[in-house]
Amino acid sequence: KQLMWLWLTGSSVDEACDLAFKTGMQRGWIDTEAYDQRLELAAKSGNQGLTDYLAPKASAQAQEAYKTFIVDLSVDALNDQLRGALAPHKTPWLEMGLSQRIRSDAKVAQPLVAQVLSSPYLDPLVRNRLGRDLAVFLAADHHTESLGVFAALPPAAFDHGAVEWHARGALVAGDWPLLKSVI
Repeated sequence: KQLMWLWLTGSSVDEACDLAFKTGMQRGWIDTEAYDQRLELAAKSGNQGLTDYLAPKASAQAQEAYKTFIVDLSVDALNDQLRGALAPHKTPWLEMGLSQRIRSDAKVAQPLVAQVLSSPYLDPLVRNRLGRDLAVFLAADHHTESLGVFAALPPAAFDHGAVEWHARGALVAGDWPLLKSVI
């Protein structure tokens, strides 16, 4: 019971607990159900690093629920966070977390990032960088949705790499007039 008391938290725990957790896993005390429970706690507490660690070890059902949880953040709640809780000195943490999510799986991250990008409280430079990251990584994964993301970006958001991936996205989509305009 004491081991599960340590395990069932949405927070990261001290490395000193690793040996106890390893023993619990070997003996079957920490099983898929325990991973599912901790994943839910970590997701609800917003602990992205822990959720990324736990998700591959959780059940397929819990993994899908986690993806849905991340995508279903309400725009109002997001705007409240961007307006109040995320003061300018915290914005780099938001950007870093979303950039990691985009690099991990741009297609899964797309709905969440779209919500963030639509917030009027997001710094325009951060909006440009996140939009560019999303478009580039969608294009790199051969998703034609990248073209819509590129189209929504202001000219200031484009660097040489973004232009290159925009052209590649047009190639994948077979959109020759767009390819010609991008080049």
